[in-house]
Amino acid sequence: TLAEQTATEGFQNTVIFEPFGGNFGLTRLGMSEFGWTCSQPLDLIDGYDLLTKEGEELLFRVLREHKPFLLMIAFDCRIWSLMTNMSPWLDWDQIRSNVGRKTLRLIVRACKFQHDAGRYFLVENPAGSLAWIWEGLLAELLERCQAKFVIGHQCRYGLVDSVSKKPIRKATGWLSDSEPILNALG
Repeated sequence: TLAEQTATEGFQNTVIFEPFGGNFGLTRLGMSEFGWTCSQPLDLIDGYDLLTKEGEELLFRVLREHKPFLLMIAFDCRIWSLMTNMSPWLDWDQIRSNVGRKTLRLIVRACKFQHDAGRYFLVENPAGSLAWIWEGLLAELLERCQAKFVIGHQCRYGLVDSVSKKPIRKATGWLSDSEPILNALG
């Protein structure tokens, strides 16, 4: 469409880039349903550890060279859940202070880079995730990139219980510098 052509500067750039592991739902949907050209997701199982120097360099190289219209970040929520504190054999505060802090700082740098380039970002994590408030790191995006935060429920996007097939109202937080994207999610 004309919108896709405009968003990708004449199909020279990609539409979506999802750098963190997971099921890459948006990339798969965009490619299969709309035929969008998307950047290859980076995943730990493929050998891409974004918290290493090499992984971070690769992330920013993709942002510079592919110029994705939308940077979609759905990062690991396990260490940010209040339920993790029920596992006393792990020092969750230490894990958050190490891996968690590195992850959040990388997300902020990537989103700022994307925003400064005139493109959009969307960060997703459960609404009750500690990541949203931890050390105020993601709050930087609210101020620096005029981002906004909304809460939506994943049942709206087809999340159902695997056994009963009934919708699940999983509250999810979304942070973006694109108001139209947030209006569609919230």
